[in-house]
Amino acid sequence: ELETARTLSEGYVRLERLASAPIDLVLADVRLPDGDGLSLLRHIRESNLPVAVVIVTGTGDEDVAVAALKGGADDYVAKRQDYLDRLALTLEGALQHYLAVVARQAQPLKILYAEHDFATSEETSQHLSTDAPHIHLDVVATDPELRARIGLASENGQYDVILLDCHLPEFDALEILRDLRLRRGLDTPVVLVVNPSDEPVAL
Repeated sequence: ELETARTLSEGYVRLERLASAPIDLVLADVRLPDGDGLSLLRHIRESNLPVAVVIVTGTGDEDVAVAALKGGADDYVAKRQDYLDRLALTLEGALQHYLAVVARQAQPLKILYAEHDFATSEETSQHLSTDAPHIHLDVVATDPELRARIGLASENGQYDVILLDCHLPEFDALEILRDLRLRRGLDTPVVLVVNPSDEPVAL
């Protein structure tokens, strides 16, 4: 079922009635007579409105599409010749993505973060507390601390993800991964943090 708001202002007015007349998804053109769809997206996400969002861009507007996804859109669709043929599947997929994100955010996510630089770990913690408060970091700064926490994790599965800075002093990321996978049999997901020049290490 489709409702249409022809301007950004009409869109804002419709969103004010969400409590009494809920909708599942907002499909917003990036170009509107009195503004743009990215402003509507920003309003929806900053207000924590419970709707999925898909942004409609022009052909070749890759930068706009990237901005939309970074801004919290669940998907985008470009106005190519056949875009209407794919629109229904795009909307359904975006709604499923939104519902999965909501379900995930309803559960706290515990992260073991190995980072020796205090300023970096503090900045990361502050950023997540604002933008993703369901994510909780336990920070360790040395290899022995990390191995001790991993030992606890292997016993009780207390961490959902292990985030490893590959530049810890006297730290061998590959050795830690080998220890996790082969010796301890731990299947906790691992994310490696590397400098751009060290991407082959991550691969």
